[in-house]
This record gives sequence, structure tokens and C-alpha cells, in this order.
Amino acid sequence: MSSLSHLEEKIRAGWLGKVIGGTLGGPFEGYAGKLNVPFYDPIPSQALPNDDLDLQVVWLRYLLSKKVTSVQPADLADAWQKHVGFPWCEYAVGLRNRHYGLSGVQLGAFDNWFADCMGAAIRSEIWAFLAPSDTRRAAHYAWADAIFDHAGDGVYAAMFFAVLESSAFEDSDLNSLIEKGLAAIPAASRTAFAVRRTQYLWSLIRNWEEVREILIVDLAPTHFTDTAINIAFTILGLLAGERDFERTLCIANNCGWDTDCTAATAGAILGVMDPSCIPPKWSDPIGGKVLLNPQILDMPLETSLDELTEQTLQLRAQLTHHIVGDTIVLPRMRPRPSESPIQIPYRCGIQEQSIKSVTTLTDIPAESFTAAGHWFRHSVSDPKAKAMHFSFNVKIDDERPVRFMAFLSRPCRTFVDGKSYADFEPRSWAPGWHGPSFHLFAERAVDGTKPLRAPALVLTPGEHRFDVLLEHDGTDAIELVIGVADATSDLWLPFALAIAK
Repeated sequence: MSSLSHLEEKIRAGWLGKVIGGTLGGPFEGYAGKLNVPFYDPIPSQALPNDDLDLQVVWLRYLLSKKVTSVQPADLADAWQKHVGFPWCEYAVGLRNRHYGLSGVQLGAFDNWFADCMGAAIRSEIWAFLAPSDTRRAAHYAWADAIFDHAGDGVYAAMFFAVLESSAFEDSDLNSLIEKGLAAIPAASRTAFAVRRTQYLWSLIRNWEEVREILIVDLAPTHFTDTAINIAFTILGLLAGERDFERTLCIANNCGWDTDCTAATAGAILGVMDPSCIPPKWSDPIGGKVLLNPQILDMPLETSLDELTEQTLQLRAQLTHHIVGDTIVLPRMRPRPSESPIQIPYRCGIQEQSIKSVTTLTDIPAESFTAAGHWFRHSVSDPKAKAMHFSFNVKIDDERPVRFMAFLSRPCRTFVDGKSYADFEPRSWAPGWHGPSFHLFAERAVDGTKPLRAPALVLTPGEHRFDVLLEHDGTDAIELVIGVADATSDLWLPFALAIAK
């Protein structure tokens, strides 16, 4: 194994590469087109806060403070609940599911539309840095972390990167590192296919822009944080960049999609492989300070690269029990309804008139049903029905502003307590709460282009109603995601719709 000074140098360079890539890609996160960005834009005076790094800072501080000797899923879940207030996608689902009493692999697998997104892969560096050249341990650590808010490829992606990054402490051959990462995950997974497809296309075409276009068609991502497309773009940046730090990060970023993640991961990998590869041109604007997002709770929102490196070495020495268990349990993407800790009662019926003409609602469908979660399918008894009416009871404990969600494959109109609420467009967004890039409605801003968020309503304590009307397209089943969130924090209100079994 390398000397401690050499190890420390690689860990610090890994953190630095992570911060540089996150700052480069942050302003373009979510842009699905091809970019042409040769340098920071805008040029920063310090690193941008980035959840990719924030969560790893939380793990470091929490595990050090608890003096744990192993990495356990329950400890990381406790850290989430005490110190993380991010309302974003799978993060919020994991936090909601913990309120439902779930633990272990079910936290990330239950009722999670975002289970195979990037949230765990982007926080894989810490597990490699705590287990340099110890790939089995790095994979276990990454698994213990990822199952809080992921399943399937969301877990595989984190394990793939953790093993690749762990291997980079002693192996500097990129293709060898990729093979070691792939050996840690199922060969039939979408993650493995994305990596293999990227390698193959690059070997044939040697033009990253052409490879990028083919990958988008082949992988057909459903969301900008989809693991397969973003892992592919990270690997493409590394292959096409040929160990040149600037070229690698710019290619990863210019592929678009989850740009802060792809560039940050590529930067971290190169930093570990060769700490000397990071030019002052890229490190000088960043400096040594690291700022955290305000959604990190009850701990300081500032650290430094030197402190991160020192804490990583301290925690590595503290973790004397290296393996969290003998077997990594990989959960199903969609648990069986019988495994659900909750049920959501609702009523459903046929709507005779066009939903466009409905401005208020007084009737309630007669037939009662129960869903096993917020994401469910409803079988349609009459495929010839013109429209469907779903009605949900909502329980509010304290007066607060709330938002509602109805995520379907077709347009719908929604109502709260009989009054018109919002018109949701079909799947031009994702069922998350936190920003306009995820909530597109029929109503638009004055300029006709800017999407608006679901309106916040102040509801009094007690019982309320949420109704959804949608045109029926003749299919025999309707898939939907229904939810209520606190409009201040944008976090799910777990028991507003659901009741415990």
C-alpha cells in the first residue's frame, strides 16, 4: 500500500477534482442539450455548494462523532433524518419512507420513482477514500449508503463508482479500473450495459459528440438524473479526455444532463489516479474553502479541502470493522403490495363530461379502492370511459402551506376542496417537489415559456379533499403518483394521504 503522505495526496486531489467538476457543471445541471463550455461560466471566486459533496461531509462528521467502527445502514439513515433537509427526488422519498417505519433495503425500494437515479452514485467517493484499494469494503460501504434512497441501478451505480475509485489508488489504467467496477455489479444491469456500450462506441467512432447522440437513443433516459445516461457520459468524458483533466471535465459537462454530477465524478477519479493532473488554472479559482447548502441541518455550513482530507484519514483509522455483513442484499425495484407499510384509500369513478368544462366539484365517486403507496396503478373497468375521477382524503394536522401532486401519463385537472387547483401536463416533469424544472403546468408565465410550480395553499387542520380528473385514452390501467408536501420545506407530508397498516 502507498505511504500515508501519498495516500493523503490522492485523497485531497480526489476531493479537489470533485469540487472543481461540481462547480463547472453546477450552472448547467438539467440541460439536456449539447453544451460548448470550455471553462467555468461564470468564473467562480470559490466552490459552489453541491449536494454531491454535502452528503459526504455529513457522513464524515456524523460517523466520526458517533465513534462507529463500521458503516451501517441504520447509522446513515439516522444521519439523514437529523442532518439532511434536501427535498430533491429520491432524497425526499427516503426521508418520507423512514417516517413510514421502513428500514434497510426497503427504504430506497418502496414507492420510489427515482430509485435508479444518480443520488447515490454521486456520493461514492467517500467510500473509496475510506477503503483505498480494498474494493470489497468500498462496495459494501457504497451499498450501505445507497439503499437509503435507491434500488436496482441506483445502487449498482454507486457500487460501480466506489470500486472503480477505490481501485484508482493503486491502478492508473482506466480500462482496468472500469473492468474492476463492472465486476462488482450484475452484468445484466442497465448500469453495466451503459458502460459497455460507451466503451464499444468510443472504440469504433472516436468522436464524443457522435457517441453522445447514439447513447441518448440507446439508453432512452426518462429523467435528467437517470443513472445509465449519466454514468455513460462520465465514462465517455474519461475515455475521450485521455487523462487530460480539462478535456475530460469539459467533455463530461458538455454532454449535458446531470452535469454537476458527471463532471464532479470524472474530476474525482482523475484526481485519485494522478494528483498532479489538476492544473492551477482550474484549482486557483476554487481555493480551499468548501461551502455546504443550507439544507444541511444542525452542523457548520463551511469546511475546507484540508479538513475533509484530515477527517477522511481519521475516519478510515476509526473503521476497524471493515465489512458490514457477509452478503449484500439487493432489493426489488417495486416491492410487493403486501410489503407496504401504508395504504392510501381513494374513490374512483367515470366522469361523463369533458374535464375542460369542469370548474368546481361537488360529487364524490361511489366506488372505494386502496392503493399500496403513492405510486400505483388503477385498473379501468370500462375502457370506453371518456374521463376518470379520482378522489383522495387529505388529513392536515397543523395549519400550513401545502402543495399537491398528480403525476400521470396524460393531462389532468386537479381540485382541492372542490375548487380548481392546477392543470398538470403529462410527464413533461418528474414526481418531485422542489423546483419548476420538475413542475410544468398548463398555465405558463407571461413570457409563455417559464414553467410554474404547483401553487401553495394554506390549509387549516382537519379533513380536506384532493380530486383528479383526467381524460381516458382507452387503456386498461392508469399509472399515477399522488402526494402532498409542505410548501415551505418541499418535503413530503407522509401521512396526509396515507394511513399506517
